[in-house]
Amino acid sequence: MSQTPRLSLNQSMSVLRLPIGDLADLIRAAARANPLLILRETAPPPGLLRPCDLLVTVEGRGTLSVVLNEAALPHVSLDAPLIARMQAEPAARAWLKSNVTGAQQLIRALTFRNKTLLATTRAIVSHQRRFFLDGPDYLAPLTRARIAQRLSLHPSTVGRTIAGKALSVNDAVYPLVFFMSPALDRARHKRLSAYIVQRAIRRLIEHEPDAAPLSDDAIVQKLRMDGVDIARRTVAKYRGCLNIPSSLKRRQLKAAQRTPPPSQGRG
Repeated sequence: MSQTPRLSLNQSMSVLRLPIGDLADLIRAAARANPLLILRETAPPPGLLRPCDLLVTVEGRGTLSVVLNEAALPHVSLDAPLIARMQAEPAARAWLKSNVTGAQQLIRALTFRNKTLLATTRAIVSHQRRFFLDGPDYLAPLTRARIAQRLSLHPSTVGRTIAGKALSVNDAVYPLVFFMSPALDRARHKRLSAYIVQRAIRRLIEHEPDAAPLSDDAIVQKLRMDGVDIARRTVAKYRGCLNIPSSLKRRQLKAAQRTPPPSQGRG
């Protein structure tokens, strides 16, 4: 068995047409690289989305189109010529029969997965039509149970289907779970999603007087004046989800911003 010939540093520089500095950086990078990286399964960091599984486009007259992003989906197929050659070998037939069956089951499972994902996303987009056409203030309440009922699936199946999946629309990326939002009652027989109420709370706090930040009770009263039936503990919960401190803490922060730093005297 012949060995791969080794090149000297000068020969490597000549072959790669690199100066000595760039070649040294390349050698150090290669030494740190893991040659088996492509064979190792690594889980993505928590909260990190993979490439979008679905693409949503807004077409003429407000038509919404949803398609699978084939570039981001797993693809499995059988090598028919290889199977034909193996079937000609008596010793390989038994192994081939059992493994082809497993491969066919995997292909059917992936096909069902893609079909379920596409149907679920189309149901979500249909329900959230105004969000896609008119903006985030129109995100409607939606639950997994409602989607499951519409598609004749179990809610847990819907939950598994949308977990870790995302769609892309107008160069923006949204996790599918983003569109699952519980409802709050509103007067005049209209229901709002929790996301819309959170946006309302943020806007109220953004426009509150610096010297008199709104308490949670004050926010409750303002929302109720707008017809939103909400409890104080819900306001506190949503404020926490938005990483907004309490009114006392906000008052202290704003007072600190208004107070000039002490002057540095000369020694």
